[in-house]
Amino acid sequence: MKFADYERRIVAYIIDVAFGNLVSLISLTIIGLSIPGFKLSWAIDVFVPVACLVVFLELLISYKFFNGISIGGAICNVKIVNKDGERISSKASFVRAALLCLPILAVYNIFYMLLLKTQVSFYDESTDTRAINRVEIDEGYDPRVDNNDK
Repeated sequence: MKFADYERRIVAYIIDVAFGNLVSLISLTIIGLSIPGFKLSWAIDVFVPVACLVVFLELLISYKFFNGISIGGAICNVKIVNKDGERISSKASFVRAALLCLPILAVYNIFYMLLLKTQVSFYDESTDTRAINRVEIDEGYDPRVDNNDK
């Protein structure tokens, strides 16, 4: 079980948050266009809570039903598993998704990992989970080199 790199984890998280923000923006736009008298200031007031809720639901569903692989995780080759390498539990899925949807904890987690120089994040410690490579990566493989030369 090889831990996922810092960079992959951070990019996967950014993709998940961007997806949540995009879904929130589209949802609030549709609601705003379909409800007469809806004001832009209402959408601005509820955007962050709605975005946090969407990120929470996306992560919870992906951890529970897609074997620990979120949208960002699928793109960046990151999978969340229990400490023993097995599928993430329902309780850990809920707690991890709840912690990840809070932006202030995301900033804390980045500093936590970088300052402690650890592959185990604040979220991992809080939920007894680990972020691993979804598919093993052959780091010696270079697609630009023809390996069939004899």
